[in-house]
Amino acid sequence: MTGTTAGPSDGTVAVVGYASLDSAVSSPAFGGLDATTHLRGPAVRERPGAGGVAHLLRALSRAGVASRAVSWVARDRLGTIWLDDLRAHGVDVSGVAVTGGRSPSATLVEFDDGPVVCLFDRGDCHGPLDDTQLAELASSSWCVLTVAPRDVVSVLLERLPADVRLAWVVKHDRDAFSTDLVERLLARADLVSYSARERDFAGAGGEPALRTRPGTLLLETAGAKGAGYTVVGTDGARTGFVEAEPVEAADTTGAGDTFISSVLARLRSRAPFDELADDEVRRVLREAAHDVATLLRSRAETGTRPSSPNVDSDEES
Repeated sequence: MTGTTAGPSDGTVAVVGYASLDSAVSSPAFGGLDATTHLRGPAVRERPGAGGVAHLLRALSRAGVASRAVSWVARDRLGTIWLDDLRAHGVDVSGVAVTGGRSPSATLVEFDDGPVVCLFDRGDCHGPLDDTQLAELASSSWCVLTVAPRDVVSVLLERLPADVRLAWVVKHDRDAFSTDLVERLLARADLVSYSARERDFAGAGGEPALRTRPGTLLLETAGAKGAGYTVVGTDGARTGFVEAEPVEAADTTGAGDTFISSVLARLRSRAPFDELADDEVRRVLREAAHDVATLLRSRAETGTRPSSPNVDSDEES
């Protein structure tokens, strides 16, 4: 790693990845290719919600963690909506590059039988990590990486200072993560979070724990069932599982991001993680699961939807 000269860490968590302005619509069923699929509303909302890394940043803010965004939006109405949303939640947006004419956007089609289709337009605003963004990362205590342009992932791995902890929130996106980058991320990350359906991708086709270094904490979420963990040590790995709190909620948008942000908020000062006792890990995971349940119950009671949809829904709750 060539590295970037690190300034003193200010305790902030930086989140790197795509911005997105999201619209969600439901449908009874997918009509099939070359056929009509009927929607229960407009495919694009009049005012889309702030998605992408905004979900993680809002969850960190709710957990009382100072956070900053490292992302890209255009000089358009959608970019303004996205930035205003994060500022309203107390997120530092000085690491958001504003360039180009079209911000990223997505339409999510939620089918009654469970699956979600995400149609993503990454816009024309993405560039390499600039000096301001690299400085933001170098002064942070943690970097949380989710889906980002592949060249950004590669440069981040080369330039992220060794004393900045890395959390990889896995999304199954081969455009962003080649097999080589997955291997490099597993070798560098201090915390890795993935859903049960993402296990093979997160482990580059093998067992993720075997590709990480001692001190790494891996979390595997299984929706309403709960979440498993693996603590990698010098003498092997310890595993366990914590059940989720039962919640009747039709909309689980952002549940996975709330879970991982809650875990990170409680454990960010404890890395490397191999000295954590199993009882402490299970306690933290139960508390994070309670945070998710509280969010979903509040949403059900008020009848409100989150400010934007996200493809990581019940599979990561």
